[in-house]
Amino acid sequence: MGSGIGPSGDAAQLRRRAEASNLVKLAHTPEMLAALSPEEIGSLVHELRVHQIELEMQNEELRRAQVELDASRERYFELYDLAPVGYCTVNQQGKILDANLAAASLFGVPRGQLAGQRYSQFIFKDDRDCYYLHHKALFEAGGPQSADVRMAKKDGTMFWARMEATVTPDAHGEPLAHVVLTDITRRRLAEVSLAASRAELQAVYDHAPMMMCVLDAERQVLYANPAFTRFTGVPEEDLKNERAGGTFGCVNSADDPRGCGYGEECRDCGLRLALEETLRSGRAHINFEHHAVYQRDGVRREAELLVSIAPVQLAGRSGLLLCLNDVSERKRAEAQYQTLFRQMQSGFTLHEVLRDQEGRPVDFRFLAVNPAFERMTGLRAEDLVGRTVRQVMPQVDPREFQVCIDVAETGDPGFFESYDARRRKYTEVVAFRPAPNQCARLITDITDRKRAEAALRESEALYRSIMNASPDEIIITDLEGRVVMVSPMALTLSGCEREEELIGCLVTDFVAPEERERAAAMMAQMFQGVSGIPVQYRALRRDGSPLDVEAKSDFIRDGQGNPSGLIFVVRDITERKALEAQLRQSQKMESIGRLAGGVAHDFNNLLTVINGYSEMILAEMSATDPLRATLTEISKAGARAASLTRHLLAYSRKQVLQPRELDLNRVVESIRPMLERLLGEEIEVRVELNAQRAMVCADPSQLEQVIMNLAVNARDAMPGGGVVRIETSLVDLGAGRPGALEAGPKGRCVMLAVSDNGVGMHEATRLRIFEPFFTTKEMGQGTGLGLSMVQGIVLQSGGSIDVQSEPGVGTTLRVWLPALAETSVEAGHRANLPEVRGTETVLVVEDQPEVLRYAVAALHAYGYRVMEAHSADEALAVIAREAGPIHLVLTDVVMPNMGGMRLAARLEQIRPGIKVLFMSGYAEEIAGEAEGPGAGILFIQKPFSPRDLAAKVRSLLHPDAGAAPPR
Repeated sequence: MGSGIGPSGDAAQLRRRAEASNLVKLAHTPEMLAALSPEEIGSLVHELRVHQIELEMQNEELRRAQVELDASRERYFELYDLAPVGYCTVNQQGKILDANLAAASLFGVPRGQLAGQRYSQFIFKDDRDCYYLHHKALFEAGGPQSADVRMAKKDGTMFWARMEATVTPDAHGEPLAHVVLTDITRRRLAEVSLAASRAELQAVYDHAPMMMCVLDAERQVLYANPAFTRFTGVPEEDLKNERAGGTFGCVNSADDPRGCGYGEECRDCGLRLALEETLRSGRAHINFEHHAVYQRDGVRREAELLVSIAPVQLAGRSGLLLCLNDVSERKRAEAQYQTLFRQMQSGFTLHEVLRDQEGRPVDFRFLAVNPAFERMTGLRAEDLVGRTVRQVMPQVDPREFQVCIDVAETGDPGFFESYDARRRKYTEVVAFRPAPNQCARLITDITDRKRAEAALRESEALYRSIMNASPDEIIITDLEGRVVMVSPMALTLSGCEREEELIGCLVTDFVAPEERERAAAMMAQMFQGVSGIPVQYRALRRDGSPLDVEAKSDFIRDGQGNPSGLIFVVRDITERKALEAQLRQSQKMESIGRLAGGVAHDFNNLLTVINGYSEMILAEMSATDPLRATLTEISKAGARAASLTRHLLAYSRKQVLQPRELDLNRVVESIRPMLERLLGEEIEVRVELNAQRAMVCADPSQLEQVIMNLAVNARDAMPGGGVVRIETSLVDLGAGRPGALEAGPKGRCVMLAVSDNGVGMHEATRLRIFEPFFTTKEMGQGTGLGLSMVQGIVLQSGGSIDVQSEPGVGTTLRVWLPALAETSVEAGHRANLPEVRGTETVLVVEDQPEVLRYAVAALHAYGYRVMEAHSADEALAVIAREAGPIHLVLTDVVMPNMGGMRLAARLEQIRPGIKVLFMSGYAEEIAGEAEGPGAGILFIQKPFSPRDLAAKVRSLLHPDAGAAPPR
């Protein structure tokens, strides 16, 4: 490539072009002049242009060398192609003739494909007009031209480029443009960013709530932002060129209106000293407090200012940036806060969140604690501030810790309660976030409240438990007697289903009409100071049914002791009154039973002698003796008297249980005459007995009692008269047995049925007839114990009982007892009984002389050697002096001074193993001496026959002989 400029003129010509271009650019860049001083701008531009001229000189030399030395092109290849800037040769038509590798890289096109392409296609479409003007001016003026345009690569990527071009003719004289392309994208972006930053900075400066002003070295105001002018009340134009003190109207510089630093009082002014120090040292003063006293328009004011001073350079001169923040309100708030902080009764802590490397909160550092917190925890502030929660309180509850983390993270307040087991204190904690990455806690001691709440809960639980568990009805009313609360039992007694049915009712609404006057008088007595006295009255259920109740009442008092309500404790005594009536009836029956038992006791002693001697005389009397018939009648009368005595004992339940084999048919026949007299003439007794003997094992007296009770109940069910049917039969209880007998006897059984054609029973009554004291009879007509006693006897005998009844039809009660095989005793084959005679020695102890003589005579008759004693003491004397053996002692149970039981105990000590047989007229004698009637006792019931006595003695002395028990 050639050039029309000689080597000697190149440098001077290029420098002149650069200076001319420089002058042009300076004229077109006022923003640069605004930022820099003219001297600085000129110096900087001059240096850049000198550098550019040097580059252009080098390029020109290269082009001249290329024209003159084509052979040396390869030697300059790297310098051209690998240059850090792009080079392009463009003709006047705008086509690219040549380009280096840097240009090809900028365009994103292989170097070989650039030749012949239009240069403008790489110009961003919005900047092509600028390029065309640049290109036209370049070829028209012939001088160097430069422009900044946006260019686009082949793939569409845009970048900013600086085009600097010169025109030189080629070897043929055609003008060619040599374009130097420099990528200035970063610089342009930086300039844009700088402009934006300046705009933002100006906006911050203008809108900052902080007062800002720029001072020169003389502390005169050069600039002031709106916040500063608002605080001083002086427009910015009036502030300029005033000293700082004057802008405020500082009262200490009143002797010099121009302001700061001249009055005598200003020698120690902290603001003035800080300004001077910053100017002198260049070190900033950040956030120090200054108390300003100033005066404007004759009004004196004071302010607490937070001051920051920083050095700045102003066109090469030192200046100051003064920032002021009026913190007067904050200082007053801080003072109030400090007062509250130290005097508040609630504890307060301020924490800073500590985080791990991943930014997760792991602990809290104490920043401040108030005296109340120190008192509450026993910890001192100097031991807490600066340390972490985990260091000071390693046992902190993780849940409390998490609440504080959530508060610090979200800013939402949190609440929790805490318990200090060491100090036994409850606290209520409110956590909030006063600033980012902080958590504050307000802690209130609620120990007394928690204890009061616990005591209240315990009291309420106890109260509710008492209300729920009380068997009595508890009613709480207002002072007018209107119900406000009731216990569950109140629903039962009132017949209501829900409490709402009772709430609001008058307590007297449930009192029987005839009793309400007395109930009102009771309430009146309460208001006169008489309370707590139980009162019985008749109440009414919701359905109108009556019940007897006993009520106590008293006042409920408030904290000042004034009556606030009434409490009534009401007890249902209906059953108790019925039981009292039954007890009175039972006591009457008991008295009759005791009378019957006493009569039977004495009568049995007499019958023992009468019947015993009668049997002994008949045994020795010949069949043809004329007195035999008379004596036989006497014996029969005695037997009937003994049977009557047994019935009296059965009625009074004073017999010892003596189960034996017997024929139920014979028991029914023996008691039938007594039943007919007992039931009366209006009742017809029909007996239908099984043809076979009904053998069972039972106590005959108790069995008779069962029959009598069932018959009497049947009679009572027929108040107008009727038929009582007594049946016996043999049945086999196998499959298909009635449900009531599922737990009863199995197999072959004897069935006793007592039926009536009376009023019958409903199902509800039928299910309860065996309950003790349950009765459907009028008060005073029955104790309700008859059928329960019957059931007890039947069950004790191994049987079961069932009832069938239908209202208006009648009732049938059936008793099932296990059946036995027939025995020779009941069959009457007494000849087969073992021999009852003996030769052993028997000591008879009896305080009744006639009974003693009879027993001695009876035993003598059967061959026994008999000794006698009229008392226990006499018996002990006989045994003491008797050297020979005494095989058995027959003793009465009840005797003066010492009874038979105590005698037996003494005999066991004197002669261990001696056999003792007790005799008694009725069971209460044995019950008073032994643990229970007949419990482990060898016993014979008076009256007894000589043979029965002999057989009993024989069976005890020789149990292996198999003597049959007495009848």
